[in-house]
Amino acid sequence: MRTAKRDKGKIYFWDESGFCADAVHGKRWGPKGQPSIVSVFGQRQSISAKGALLGRTYVGALTGPLLVNLLRGMLRGYWKLLHLIVEGLSAHKALAVKEYAAKLNGKLTVYYSNSS
Repeated sequence: MRTAKRDKGKIYFWDESGFCADAVHGKRWGPKGQPSIVSVFGQRQSISAKGALLGRTYVGALTGPLLVNLLRGMLRGYWKLLHLIVEGLSAHKALAVKEYAAKLNGKLTVYYSNSS
């Protein structure tokens, strides 16, 4: 954090989430002629006023070359230094990602969290 502050850069956390476009509640049984009642559990998520949420979709599994493509799109028109914190997935550690970050001459620094 001190490095980002000193460099007047930004810190981003990158995380992938898999999702399905339709809700899957499973089968419910109820009395004949009456609709079943399905309880939905969970709570809506939000982000702080100081944060932001960037989203992109893609089909299939994340790979190193796909991550580079997503990073290119994210960095298009972005001029500040970026400190990117990612998990230790193989796509994050791919040679393509390391080569891309090196080509940016310090504009992008990738850090790996200890979460995976």
